[in-house]
Amino acid sequence: MAEHEYRIVLPLQDNSGQPIRTEVIEALAARMSGWFGGVTVYPAAGCYEADQMLQCEPNVVLAAATLENGPEEYRHSEAANRAFMAQLAEDVGREFGQQEVWHEEATEDVSEWVRGTRQEHLPGYMLDLRLPRIPRDEAFRAILPGRWRAS
Repeated sequence: MAEHEYRIVLPLQDNSGQPIRTEVIEALAARMSGWFGGVTVYPAAGCYEADQMLQCEPNVVLAAATLENGPEEYRHSEAANRAFMAQLAEDVGREFGQQEVWHEEATEDVSEWVRGTRQEHLPGYMLDLRLPRIPRDEAFRAILPGRWRAS
């Protein structure tokens, strides 16, 4: 099985502009992580042309990669992965009241994991010491500063 990346774009607001609860997004990230063994969450803007103006809305992308040598419990066939993502997109469309939900599968011949060197602390010139440290269990809420509220 080749390495693939699967992505789905989720809105952060409903169609009336009301913010979607953090727990709802977290549950979808957990569902994807449970299937693939991990998930990366990052902010995005969904933009489209309306009334001859560019309209943009806040979104979040959930992305997961399959690994040929990953843990056995996360190795599914490409067909099973596609079916999982199609069902996830269908569920999001229904639950979020979306006309369409974007998801994709990407394969790249030149993608790889490159080994680095773990450091507990980065050099001072790379850090913004004016900002507070983010506890690991709060990292999900930190991807969009000011967007999430503590539960």
